[in-house]
Amino acid sequence: MVKTLQEKFKITEEEKELIIERCADRFRDYVFMAAEEMTQRMVIPLWNEPYDPNVEITLNYRVSQLVADMVVILGAHRRKIHG
Repeated sequence: MVKTLQEKFKITEEEKELIIERCADRFRDYVFMAAEEMTQRMVIPLWNEPYDPNVEITLNYRVSQLVADMVVILGAHRRKIHG
């Protein structure tokens, strides 16, 4: 029988909050690092286009993380607590 993440690692409520917080930090870091470059690619070409205040600039990108990343976060936390 395949166990759930919760069953396999017996994650506490405190650990769940920590994992969510750390994953969110990683997502924020990725967005921070990618945002300027992605914005440049969209905006710079507009300098030489006919002026139109109604041109819409849309930035879409996908941020992914593996379940294994969450397990690493959990393991690092437990190692730090339990030595």
